[in-house]
Amino acid sequence: AGLVAARCVVSSLGTDIGGSIRSPAACCGIYGLKPTSKRVSMFGMTPPTKLRFNLPPYLTQVIGPLSSSVDDLIINSDILFSSSVNNVDPFQAPCPLRI
Repeated sequence: AGLVAARCVVSSLGTDIGGSIRSPAACCGIYGLKPTSKRVSMFGMTPPTKLRFNLPPYLTQVIGPLSSSVDDLIINSDILFSSSVNNVDPFQAPCPLRI
């Protein structure tokens, strides 16, 4: 979030369980979006429960975009939510972005 706010990168991706996208975005004055669980493919990612701590089954990690403008956030969300990009994950919800 700091690099996006400092204009070092145009946009970024973050992971969120309990506020890791939303809180830094709010503190840095940028925009962040935590998608609904299973909206973005997590294929190839190691779940946090395997590394550090045990989570209840209703708390799942999601990937979401961080951007300096709402227009950039819409473009990044459209790419993340499209099923043609992530067609290897059978558990991804088939919900395209509707604007």
